[in-house]
Amino acid sequence: MPKAKSPVYTLLGGAGAMGQITFKDLIETTPAGSQIIIADYQLEKAQALVKACGRKGVKAVQVNIHEPQAALK
Repeated sequence: MPKAKSPVYTLLGGAGAMGQITFKDLIETTPAGSQIIIADYQLEKAQALVKACGRKGVKAVQVNIHEPQAALK
């Protein structure tokens, strides 16, 4: 039987105030092995969240919501 893939969660605007609350909730409630992507224009803030959580499978990417085609790359 094929192994199930781990879920991937993408949090758009994750470095902002509401995004940080949602990110904390995801860290506390998602199963181990899940991937969480913090997508935000403020890359440094997103990277700080990744570093602070200390969990594998979490990464930060820079995204400008005013350029949606760039986010698809």
